[in-house]
Amino acid sequence: MGADGFRGGRKTPEYHAFMDAVARTVVEQGSPRIEGRLKVTIEIVPANGRRFYIDGRAKALLDALEDAGVYSNDEQIDHLEIRRYPCNIPGEGSCCVTVSRMGA
Repeated sequence: MGADGFRGGRKTPEYHAFMDAVARTVVEQGSPRIEGRLKVTIEIVPANGRRFYIDGRAKALLDALEDAGVYSNDEQIDHLEIRRYPCNIPGEGSCCVTVSRMGA
């Protein structure tokens, strides 16, 4: 499977599960739709020590947030900051995303 969640041009079950998990989190947190130019900060703590491409994770996450209705189109993003932190507790990965309007 590639970093974008596709295998042979097909979306994988893992891709669909990820998109569903992001959508559920957006609903649970009551995230509103944000219009205008955006700033996005992504902080990733991997669940294990395996290597991965940080840009692939970010793109999948940005697409999932768009599909969940947080913003209309990821073209709205003018500032993107991504940080990867070391995995200190195996199996305890996490991801924190902050989306705000530019200048806010």
